[in-house]
Amino acid sequence: MFESLLPKSSVFIFWSLVSSCIAYNYTQYHPIPDGNVGSFPKDKYVTQPLNISRFLKKWTNGYYSHKEMFLYIFKYAKPGMLIDKDLEKEIDFYNYLIDSSLYQMKIFEDLRLMGQNEVARESLTNNVQEAIHRNQNPKNCTDNEVLGYEPKESCGIGCQVNQLAYGLAIALMEGKPLVVTGSQWHNFNTIFDIIMPLSQTCHYHKKKYNKLKMKLIEFADDYKVKEFLTPAFPANIKEKIEEFHTDPYLWWMGQLIKYILRLKPIIWNKLKPIHFASPIVGIHVRRTEEIMDGAKSYPVGEYMKYVELYFRKIELTQRISQKTVYLASNDWKVIEKFRSR
Repeated sequence: MFESLLPKSSVFIFWSLVSSCIAYNYTQYHPIPDGNVGSFPKDKYVTQPLNISRFLKKWTNGYYSHKEMFLYIFKYAKPGMLIDKDLEKEIDFYNYLIDSSLYQMKIFEDLRLMGQNEVARESLTNNVQEAIHRNQNPKNCTDNEVLGYEPKESCGIGCQVNQLAYGLAIALMEGKPLVVTGSQWHNFNTIFDIIMPLSQTCHYHKKKYNKLKMKLIEFADDYKVKEFLTPAFPANIKEKIEEFHTDPYLWWMGQLIKYILRLKPIIWNKLKPIHFASPIVGIHVRRTEEIMDGAKSYPVGEYMKYVELYFRKIELTQRISQKTVYLASNDWKVIEKFRSR
């Protein structure tokens, strides 16, 4: 039986999940009739405002607990393992559990969208971007100390953006502008051939003329103020972020990268929009240096299992006319294998 695959502490939870699926399907909603309810006049009722931050914390616990249990079932159970021979009609309990769990996850995700405070998100996004701009563009750059960063080696765009985000986070914590020298990237002199400079008023080359009071920073091992290192972010905006996001640090890093990846107008003008069909699944398969460093290489089929699960979840509530996968990889062989699926 399937119980043998589960830890004893999980058996009760597992069958509780099964019973909750069944109970959910048979639960009926009973509306309260119009007029007074008992001795309470209808016009005396008040609505308590929803605490979005508290809601998102509860939502996160519920969603990821359910998702973890679902993935455990999906990984270790097999079709045919949950068949009850005493039933007159053979029922595929395995696929029933998968579909029921996917449907409940879809309900969770729809509920999450209802709990987003879009006004708070947009307002805080604008405020943070303005704060970064002010910090990076003082009126007179020679009056105060700036932070300088010199890349030690050439690396790809993802690597360079990671370094810039690290430096920008520290600069904001210290309240000082960040100036950098760009390292070579493919056929460009620096990454700043395609993105806007981090500052319009502070420039690294002024260091040569002793017009900048500069303190060079290094990566985490050498930087002294450990409180400013990732995953640190401003404490005074934590509660505001939690009104619309379940991971404040992730949102904060997204804001830094958003500022960094402001493309130059000449690059924008050369970009051609690609119109994707919805729904679409994005996959990143990274090979080369990670594999050489000993990381495990997963076959294409392992990725596609979860792609198919995603589309299966969507198809429970809507029809999909075209399934689209966006693949990013640095290995052409991987791309060919995905095309053959």
